[in-house]
Amino acid sequence: MKNLLDIQKDVRQLEQRSEETSQIIKTIYSDINNLRNSQIIQREISDINFDAIELMSSKIKFNKHPIFNLDKKTKTIYLTELLKIVLIDSDLNHTNDRLVFFQWIYNQAKIEYPMKELYVETLRHRKELNISAIDDLTKEFKDLFITDALLIATITGDTKREIYEHIVDIALILGLDKENISMLALITKAILRQDFSDLSKEQIKRIVSKTDLYDFYLLLNKEIINSNERVIEVKKKYNDSINFEWKKSYKSKVVIGDLIAMDTVLNMNTLQRRELVPYFSKHSGYFYWLTYKGVNYGIISSESDNENEIIKWIEKMNGNM
Repeated sequence: MKNLLDIQKDVRQLEQRSEETSQIIKTIYSDINNLRNSQIIQREISDINFDAIELMSSKIKFNKHPIFNLDKKTKTIYLTELLKIVLIDSDLNHTNDRLVFFQWIYNQAKIEYPMKELYVETLRHRKELNISAIDDLTKEFKDLFITDALLIATITGDTKREIYEHIVDIALILGLDKENISMLALITKAILRQDFSDLSKEQIKRIVSKTDLYDFYLLLNKEIINSNERVIEVKKKYNDSINFEWKKSYKSKVVIGDLIAMDTVLNMNTLQRRELVPYFSKHSGYFYWLTYKGVNYGIISSESDNENEIIKWIEKMNGNM
């Protein structure tokens, strides 16, 4: 018969074996979970054509992104947190669309970290938030990060609410207030459309005040001083309007955001209600307007330009020369 000491010894051995067994089971579960996650990651990666994304991103013609000026660690965190926004949406088409724009920013950063490896690493830590390095940046770079995040989110034209909520949460952590976020949303809209026609004059002025920071995104000419740079601001068939009115006199000086024309059109849904369509100047310079072959043209050019030269230019563009 075993004495108390023997029994205690047996109990300790059983406890030790139990702990070892428990540890083995935990290790097995961990290995299974890692394998499962690895398979999920591999499956998600297999759906992404990184070569095609690289090719499509090369067609984006924005100028040099300021991310190039950051240090290596901050660049990597900047890119990783943007990539996590891409991964919130499980729709593969949306992922591919967002990855094309993300790839362009990634290329601008010029980091020695292969895109595919960055993608895999971000997949592993997609639930984590690491913006300490971004929080240490200047106010301008924080704004830029949120703008990039909004661009990535919005570029598909169909953005889940949770993506916007995630971006707003980051913005608030970075110390941006509601007015600041609203401004960045306006800038995002202007960048995506490269068009101010849906914005008020006040909104346009607010955006234009930021162009020193966003010149590489907002492909706008500050002022046209050479007739070779002339641009068409308005092109509208005369018969397509109920009432079309120029709001600036011929050859007047205009600046970005000026109301230059107002069009009244028929609402195609109701065929009854009339709608006003304003045209705001997207460039600064001298404003010329004319009706040529049934089309209303609004042109911004230099002070030295003239109508005859403008008509020749229009004909050349239309293939009539």
